[in-house]
Formats: sequence, structure tokens, C-alpha cells
Amino acid sequence: MKRSAPATDTNEEPQATRRRQEPISCQVCRKKKLKCSRTFPCSNCVSRGLECQPPDVIHWSPGQDRSSSVAATNTDTSVLARVLERLQRLENIVLKSDDSTRNHVNDNTGAGAPSPLTTHEDVVQNELFHSIARSDASSLINSRHTEDEFKNTEISSSRPSNTIDGEQNFLFTTGGVSEITFDLNLKPPVLTKISVSGSRVIRRICLPEQKQAHVLFKTYASSIGSWYHIYHRHTVEALLDKVYHQIASGQRPNLAHVALLLSMFAGGAYFQAFAAETLFADPKEANQLALSWTHNTLDILDHVERASTPTSIEQLQATIIISLMIQNFEGLSKKYWLLQSTSITLARDLSIHFLDHPARARSKNVIENEVKRRIWCFLATTDWLLGSMPSPQEGTYTINPRHCLVNRPMNVDDDDLARGGDIQDKPMSEPTEMSYFLIRTDGGEMCRGFADLVHPLASGVNNVDYDEIIALEKQTANLTNNMPFYFQLDEESRRRTEPYLSKYPQLATQRYLLQQGLHCHRSRIHRPFLIRGSMNARFRFSREACLESVRKSLEIRRLLNQEKRGMVLPIARLNFVLYHVFMAALTLALDMCFNKSTSEAEDLSRRTELKEACMMLQESRTEMPAADRFLGPLMELLRKHKIQLQDAGSQNPYLTPSESAGTPNIQAGGMSLSAHDQDTATQVQSQQSNTDWTSSLAPELDFDGLWEEFINVVPDSNASGWDDLLADFNHASLFLGV
Repeated sequence: MKRSAPATDTNEEPQATRRRQEPISCQVCRKKKLKCSRTFPCSNCVSRGLECQPPDVIHWSPGQDRSSSVAATNTDTSVLARVLERLQRLENIVLKSDDSTRNHVNDNTGAGAPSPLTTHEDVVQNELFHSIARSDASSLINSRHTEDEFKNTEISSSRPSNTIDGEQNFLFTTGGVSEITFDLNLKPPVLTKISVSGSRVIRRICLPEQKQAHVLFKTYASSIGSWYHIYHRHTVEALLDKVYHQIASGQRPNLAHVALLLSMFAGGAYFQAFAAETLFADPKEANQLALSWTHNTLDILDHVERASTPTSIEQLQATIIISLMIQNFEGLSKKYWLLQSTSITLARDLSIHFLDHPARARSKNVIENEVKRRIWCFLATTDWLLGSMPSPQEGTYTINPRHCLVNRPMNVDDDDLARGGDIQDKPMSEPTEMSYFLIRTDGGEMCRGFADLVHPLASGVNNVDYDEIIALEKQTANLTNNMPFYFQLDEESRRRTEPYLSKYPQLATQRYLLQQGLHCHRSRIHRPFLIRGSMNARFRFSREACLESVRKSLEIRRLLNQEKRGMVLPIARLNFVLYHVFMAALTLALDMCFNKSTSEAEDLSRRTELKEACMMLQESRTEMPAADRFLGPLMELLRKHKIQLQDAGSQNPYLTPSESAGTPNIQAGGMSLSAHDQDTATQVQSQQSNTDWTSSLAPELDFDGLWEEFINVVPDSNASGWDDLLADFNHASLFLGV
């Protein structure tokens, strides 16, 4: 409906005269209520492939100066004519070379859908918009008009969203691992290239050949899959063959299925890097493909999560597995925390958290239900472990056992589930594929109690009774002593385990992982009392327990080197094994600084022990691609605290005020700094740190010299200062394992 022109006062000046706003938008924009660019043809009609119909009549109000508008219109017309002439020549060239692509896209377009933009039309449209944007001939397009148009112009796809098949955003093919690696090094790649078809970005992903895929899955199942058994082996093998059959026959595989397989291939490639029998030419090639398949999995999962498809168990499994790979590549990064939280959310979306509620009707598929129990127990255990270890989640956890009802997974093999019938749960005295998983679950429940205790320590709100620390020590010792014989490391237990290694070779690595994890947890409990153990008889037990656990951790690393390399090699590829060794070395160094040796022989023995730990760290750099990145921040903190005094007045949150006040305050010999001196020292230290660490992050780190310098330069310090140092190391450990 047209608005009436406003009344005007004949006595007013001519420049104050206001004209009635006339419809100067094209017919299409007026009908669809779009913001018209007011150049004909307008941008909306061009993007939609429609005929632009200018307004029928343009009325001019009395007194309006038409000359400038007419001139601008003529100028716009001439500019547009020249642009269209150039674009016509460009279009003719592109049409000749891209006619086949256009015909293919048009064949796939529905009869009732608007024709999508072809490749040449994309070029023409972009050139048109850029040409018009570069042209300043039109005086009608002032700054305010341009700003309003930018805010209000609707940007729409040339293809309706409901006509786009999301799974066509990925194209899958297969090839040998050497071919895929060669392709990844091409600029640009061929097998894995990214192309644009109209408004869609199509990503090509190359999977390994089917025979190699089975080999990679077998490696995954014997390494990371044996430690975190959240799948059913026979089901995955059948799924693998199904997906490869679909790819070979030109069908579209389910994206979640492909994501699950790619995540397992990434794990298999990562743990095959240093294996005796491997598909790869060298470890670099294995690491490159592991990282590439990890990124492919993340791309697919991101696409699936934004789609409207229901959550699937394969999507959840792929998210969990790829989070474990990210942990090895990046540590506890933001990406890892996001994947961990997403996994819990997906599990709840599948209602796994009350799978065994009596009032809930669940699937009759025994294998599916058992796999869901495994998944939920893994998520809960990991959540509780993270809550008890130095991490952003320290002292907190997401899964409350009172808010879920899921039975404990059975101690049975996948073959037992595949046979069906009445499945009997086996006792823990009998090893199975699930034994390690279940012991890890027991450890997670213990860590949940420690997380409840750590929370007030981390927040500094309350103080903890030392008796609670002793109670945690007893709980840890009870779990360690009651573990089945096949997870014990004494000679008699190892001899009894030998007959089972032919069927369960993973036991050779699992026993080391469990024992090292428990000793790391034990040393973590007692480490804050390491220094006070030599000052206060009450805490002497904590010092002895902490040192015993770190020495056990180093002994486990020595046993790994003595074992048959083929069975235990995958452990060397886990970042938290390196973390355990480093924290053991740090603990030994701190104890040497505070607790002097009683004899020269004892001093030599302790220095030899520390040097051996440093050599273990240096040797790990050949098998851990991110070892330097892991050690860098930690060693930098060590340098920092070596030359910087801590506030002697700070209290240890583990102790009550009276205990903290009664603790002897050991000052660094005569090194008292004023506030001004402290600022100066901090600036000098910062400059030294920036200079020194240019070389310390080089491929060859001098661990021997660094630790020797650390031991000799820092003979004394105050207890609260070392507490701050330990806290810094805890929070800087980016590669903490769970």
C-alpha cells in the first residue's frame, strides 16, 4: 500500500521539501521482501538466476533535482554494460572447458528445484560482484546506503538446504598406505583433495586397502583397544567388510561407521610406527598417516554432530577413540576436553547412563548392551581419574554414580559374547580381554574418593586432615595387593602368567600400565609431604611412601626395556609413561636438595639413580614424537624456580595453620631480596629464560648437564616454595595420562 505524501509548508525553504518514497526496488525483491541492490539486474535476482524486473513507474516529487540521479543511472548503466561484456567473454571461455561439469551438476538437480550455480556461474557471479564493488561511478551508493545494504542483504545458497545430501560432502576411496602418504606430500593432493561444487565443499578421504585395514585394526586391538575395550571385535570386523563393500560398489557408507574405522586406523598406525612388522616404510610415514586419519575423523564427526541424524553407538565410539589419540598427540588440550565432554553428552543422549534401570525397556541384543556398559564404565572411570590428577578438572568430576544405573561389565571375552546363549561372568582370578578394563574401573572408583578430598585443597577453602591421606594410602595398598596374579610383577606371578600370554599377549603390557599408574597415584598422594618428612616425624611415612613409589615407577621402566620388545613396545608410545618417569626424576631431585645424604656412598647412589631417570627421559624422545614439546614447559619451570625465591610466608594448604607455623622455615643461604631486587631479578631471569630456551628446545637436550646444574645450584630452599614449584609442575604437565 502506498503512503500518502506528507504535507509541505509553502513557506519553507526548497531544500527542506521531502518527497514521497517511491518503490525503486525490483518486482522480485518487493514480492519476496528482500533488500534490493537497486541496480538492474539486482544481486538477488542474479544469485537466484531469475529475471530482474525493474519498477514499472518511477514518480518524482516536485522540486526534486533529477539531473544527478539521471546521470548516475546512465553512469551505472554504462559501467554495467562494460562489466557484462567482459563477463560474457569470460563465461564463453569457462563454458567451453567446464561444459561436462555443468551437465553433471544439472543432471543431479531435482525437477522442481532451482537450478544450482555451476562452476562457471560461480566465477561469473563473483566477478560481477567484485567489479561492481570496485566501481565508484554511481553517486547513489553513498557510505550510509552501503552500510545499510551490508546489514540487510540476505545471503542465500543457490541450492535449497533440504536438497543437499550431507553425506555427499565426503567422497571415499581406498589405496595403499604408501600411495596415501605420497599423495599427502603432493601440492595439491589428488586422492585427498578438497573441491568445490556449487555451494558445497567436497572432501575426499582415502582409506587403506581392505587387507591393510584388517592389519591396522589388529594392531589397534592389540594396543590401545586392549587397554580401553569399548567395542566388540567381531562386530567391528563385520562393519569393516561392509563399509569396504559399499565403497567398492559405489554406495554411500554411513559416516559414523567410517569415522569409527578411521579412528581405529589412526590408532593402529600410531602404534605400528616402531613395530618389527609394519606396513609403513618408516616411523615418520606412520605418524603422518595417523595424524591425517585423526584429522579426517574429526572432520566427519564435526559434520555428523551438526546434522539432524540421531546419535549412534559408532559415533560415540569414534569420539572416544579419537580423544585418546588427541591425548597422545596434544595432551590434555582444549580439543581433548571438548571430545571428553562430547562423549559423555552423546552417551547420555543414547540413555546409556540408566541402561539397566528396571523400568526401562532396553535392547535384547546382548552384545550391544554389553558394549554400552563398557562405554559408560570407561567414561565414568576416565572422568574420575581426571578429577584426581593435576588438570583443569582437578577436584571435580561430571558423572555422579548416584545419577546413573549401569551394571558392571562382565569379565568375558568377545568370543563368549559372540557365541550367545547364557553367558556366565568369570571370576577375576581368570584372565580375559576385559580384566585390565575392570581393574582400571576399580582404580577409578578409588580416584573418585581422592577427587572429593582434593577439591578443598585445590580451592584453598578447607584443610585436610592428614589421617585422610593415610586412609587413602591404605585403600591404594589394598587395591595393589589384591590385584590378580597376572597383573603382579614379582617373579612368581610372572612365571604363573607365562601360560596365558599365548592367548592374551596384552597382559605383558597391561600389568606394567596398572602398576605404574597405581604407583604414580600413590606418589601423587604423598608428594606434598615429601619435604616435611625430614622435618616432622609425623610426615616421615609420606616421604618414604613417595620415594618408594617413584623408585617402583623407574623399576617398571627398566623391566620394560628387558622384556621382549614386540609385546611391550606400544607402552613406549603412551605419553603418560613419559610423564610418570619425569615426575619420578623430579621427586628424586627435590629429595636430594632437601635431605642430605649421610655418607658419600649414599650420595653417589642417589645421584646415579637420578641420572638413570634422566637417561630414560632422553631415550623416550626417539619413540614419543611430542616428547620435546612435553618436556619443554616442565624443564622451563624447573629453570625458573631454580633462580627465583618463593614467598616464605605462603602456607601449605595441606596443613592446618598451627602445623604450618610449626614447620621449620629453611631460607636459601643469605639470598634475601627486597621488593625492588625481586623485580630486577625477575626481569633478568625472564631475559635469561628467553635466551636459554632457544637452545634448550633444540633436538638434543642436555639432560645430564641440566640436572647436575639443578642439584648443585639449589642446595636449599623453603618448604612452601617447593610446594609452589610442585603445583606449577602439576598444572604445566600437558601430557598427563589416564
